Amino acid sequence: MRRLPAPYYRPESLAEALTLWQRLPHAQFLAGGTLLMAGEGPGEAPLIDLLDLPEIQAFSPVTLPGGQAGWRFGAGVTWGAMVAADLPEGLALWQTVAGGFNSAPVRAVATLGGSLQSVAGDARLALRVCGGTVTYRTRDGAEHTAAEPPTDALVLYLDVPIPDWSAWAAIGARGGQRD
Repeated sequence: MRRLPAPYYRPESLAEALTLWQRLPHAQFLAGGTLLMAGEGPGEAPLIDLLDLPEIQAFSPVTLPGGQAGWRFGAGVTWGAMVAADLPEGLALWQTVAGGFNSAPVRAVATLGGSLQSVAGDARLALRVCGGTVTYRTRDGAEHTAAEPPTDALVLYLDVPIPDWSAWAAIGARGGQRD
């Protein structure tokens, strides 16, 4: 059976992406495309509409929001960018996960948002370990923040606190003694 090409859209803004998503019942977001290539996407049927997101700048920054004790990672940040990011020691877990994430070519395109959408995504575990949250939009346009998004959401960004490891310092200082 010959597969027909999927309708393809490249919205230039978040507002345009949300409008298309609401209008197209089978629309799927595409950033890195690794989930679609791996077959984790919707498969052969029904025919989907692809909404390509890389041009939307709001999805790609790695920032330290003012006055917060943590970092914000845009959903479009690639695992390759995480390997190269200048993150504080408390966020080394993210770089460890990124460094072990598949191959360099996959890291170059696979995004944090896509990893959160995969049931086997490494970002879900890293976010849980760090106590972070993800902010996402649902098809009705409502914005939510939670520990992990539903798989049919548009992930916007992750807020990751820098862990205070001082509470754990006593463990090493005790030399393994038992109470």
